[in-house]
Amino acid sequence: MAEVMMTVNHQRPVGAFMTALTRWKDDDRPETVEDFMKLLAGYLNRNFLKAQNPVDVSAKAPDLVKQDAKEPGEAVAAFVPYDDDDKSDKAMGRWTVHPYMEIANVRKNAALELHQHSASRVFVRLPETKLLKDAERDAHVLSVAGDKDKFTGPTYYYNYFGQTADMTTMEYLWSRIADYTTSSCR
Repeated sequence: MAEVMMTVNHQRPVGAFMTALTRWKDDDRPETVEDFMKLLAGYLNRNFLKAQNPVDVSAKAPDLVKQDAKEPGEAVAAFVPYDDDDKSDKAMGRWTVHPYMEIANVRKNAALELHQHSASRVFVRLPETKLLKDAERDAHVLSVAGDKDKFTGPTYYYNYFGQTADMTTMEYLWSRIADYTTSSCR
């Protein structure tokens, strides 16, 4: 089975949604991918896609309300099954609020967990095993080929490499993994 992939475009409105969702109590938060995506679509419709309600981008993110899940408009949460004949809740496919967010390689009825760190509980997300194995294989091949002088990493990785941008593909992969696994802990 393919690894779950999340893609986000238009980070500002999606970030505003995540900010507003963070303000909700744990018991009020969505528990399925479907509910999450419907809430996102409605939030976008109410706050970002209606000309009569322009968002003040210098203020805090607009609050999220439960009714957002039913807010009609341009943004729509949709499940697209990979097998058109599979109409079951266990169908594999992707949830999308086009073009804002997509969660691919999931079941239609996939559960959702939202976490926040506390002093007594910390969450660290590990890379998907198959994706990591493939990335390590590819990075090794490129590193052995002598790519150190051909690759310049982004400036925010310089601290990983002694204030230098030069790194092998494998070093870059390691830096990405470090960033990926700890970004939710910042």
